[in-house]
Amino acid sequence: MWLKKLLVCFLAAVLLISSPTSVMAADNNESAVSPCNLYTNQVITKFTISSAGTANLLTRVSGYESLTTRVSVYVYLQKYQNGTWKTINSWSQATSASSLTLTKSVAVEKGYRYRMKVSSYVYSGSDSENIVKYSVEAKY
Repeated sequence: MWLKKLLVCFLAAVLLISSPTSVMAADNNESAVSPCNLYTNQVITKFTISSAGTANLLTRVSGYESLTTRVSVYVYLQKYQNGTWKTINSWSQATSASSLTLTKSVAVEKGYRYRMKVSSYVYSGSDSENIVKYSVEAKY
């Protein structure tokens, strides 16, 4: 009798272990919730510093042609100094089209890290959304 109970327990354990199981894991690099942009299709930032010390900034903001009525962009050149990011130059531009491209070149001081901050506003009538994006850092 005890042999029969042992055999039943063994078979139950085998069935439990071998049954298919679905497991889902979250990727630590991705957020479980991603933002939904209502009016903004794309915000591109490109930031480089040449060997001669010229910072080249490019940003392109595009909305959806059928929805977007106006685009405004504010670009900030920032320098890392004394433990904080300090804005050393800024530009802005606006258009009533559905996309906007802003490019600037400016000389920077040697020995610091720099980055570009972009704050874009895309409008659909009186409604708008704001997206803030930072470029990669560059050292000169």
